[in-house]
Parts: sequence; structure tokens; C-alpha cells
Amino acid sequence: MEIFNLDNIRIYPLEERDKNVLFQSETFKVRLIQIGSGGEISPCAMATNVLFCVLQGEGVITVSESSNQVKSHSLIIRSLATVSMKSEKGMRLLGIQIVGGET
Repeated sequence: MEIFNLDNIRIYPLEERDKNVLFQSETFKVRLIQIGSGGEISPCAMATNVLFCVLQGEGVITVSESSNQVKSHSLIIRSLATVSMKSEKGMRLLGIQIVGGET
């Protein structure tokens, strides 16, 4: 068992995103994501089922052309889709990619 204090873990920039993976197994991967003030993540075609939990901040998540406002404690559950994010004030998320299973 591993326990992580998600408030105190450094998040690396997008270019070093592999360092943001907290845990990975054959069935799932857990990653921290940080979007700075005025920042965004360009559309990305997700090849796995994904859960996003907003830990801090607020922003907009677009899933297959449907945009939704999210804030701290929002949980987004999505099967295969194209996902993008943006935030005017900044946002910190936990992303969990789930491999396999039904969609």
C-alpha cells in the first residue's frame, strides 16, 4: 500500500509529464495534472477510460465537443473520448486512466 499527500507533491510541466505518474500497473495509471492560470491542455484523444478529480481550482473541461465548468471536488468520468482543459485561475487534478473493461 502507498499513501500520497496530494497537496504536497510537486507537479512537473507538460514536457516532463511522465514524472507526474504516482502509480502505474497493468490495469490503471494515476497522474497529477496542473494547469496554470490562463493555461490549457490541447485536445487529446484518450485511448482509455479516464476519471478526473479536480483537487483545487476551477476551469472548463471539454469532452468530445461538450464543455462543462468544473471546480474543486468535481469528478469527471469518461470512456474513450477527446478531452481538453483550460483554466483562468489555475486547476490541479488527479487523473486515473483505466485500461480494459467495458466502456
